[in-house]
Amino acid sequence: MLVMLSESHLSIHTYPERGFAAIDCYTCGEMVEPGLAVDYLVSVLQPEKIYAKQLVRGLGELEVEDSPAKKAEFA
Repeated sequence: MLVMLSESHLSIHTYPERGFAAIDCYTCGEMVEPGLAVDYLVSVLQPEKIYAKQLVRGLGELEVEDSPAKKAEFA
């Protein structure tokens, strides 16, 4: 699935043979909250585990940060 936005995109890459899906949410600008989109997808899809990283671009060398939802487990 791919959703194109004016300055961003949201995609889900699925690997059913491994029981795995990756969500990519790329955004530009200061006014967007990509975490809201990811949190919504997580609430709808209800995965057993979450591993999240945030890649900060456009400020020089690529920076990788742990995301607030870095590792949560749902019952």
